[in-house]
Amino acid sequence: MRWRILILLRFGIAFLLTVDLGISLYIQHYEVNAYPNGNDNQYANYQGPIITQIIWPFLKTVGCFVLDNPELITAIATAFIAAYTIILARATKALTTLAEQQGETTQIHERAYLFGGGPTRVMKNVSTEGATALYMPVPDTVCMTITNWGRSTGFIKKVQWGLCPPREFRHNVSVSRLIDEKLLPPAILQTVTKDDIYPPTGMSSMPYRHVTFKQKENIGKIFFGRLFFQDIFGDSHHSTFKFELTASEPGSEPLEGCYSDDWD
Repeated sequence: MRWRILILLRFGIAFLLTVDLGISLYIQHYEVNAYPNGNDNQYANYQGPIITQIIWPFLKTVGCFVLDNPELITAIATAFIAAYTIILARATKALTTLAEQQGETTQIHERAYLFGGGPTRVMKNVSTEGATALYMPVPDTVCMTITNWGRSTGFIKKVQWGLCPPREFRHNVSVSRLIDEKLLPPAILQTVTKDDIYPPTGMSSMPYRHVTFKQKENIGKIFFGRLFFQDIFGDSHHSTFKFELTASEPGSEPLEGCYSDDWD
């Protein structure tokens, strides 16, 4: 709506200038042809277009003021330049901040989100050499799983994990704090330092073969861990998990705050 008003205003000003100029040309032509000697000329005192008569004295006054006060004009111009520079600097800073925020938002949406999951059965290829691969579960052996809920690949750097008797596991303390402050029983914590790659998995999960254990002898224990990984932007992150191992399928039950207590 605003741009339409501006266009109409411009056309209106152009129309008035055209009409004023047309009247002026007509009067000057009429004066030359009807009164060649200027006698009895009712337009003898005509001084040109009306708009020009209004604008020209104003411009002349401004010009004289500029010529008579060069120091003041220089000071005013300097002040305007300084104000413009400040406004430009603030606008540039605002644009930079906006670009940084957009970059951070993009990373949040596109990065990897890796979480350790409940154990799954370990599969082994039992086919003979040259035959089609045939995988069968290894008896009473399970391994950790990893799910990537993000939209890009994540790179596992280190996994800390353990199996703890429920009476010795502090349920109201985060897994990171249990590990960092050594609040776990001795010799329970194990560390795997191996690089591995995990693409987005969605609702599915992938086995992590570096963490395996016997299932039956550990039923009732708390299976916990902390994952350290990097996203495609080079930023480091971590996530934690804690499950109670059960005899029934799927073999584990998440404890309160299993994933949400401690991650970034």
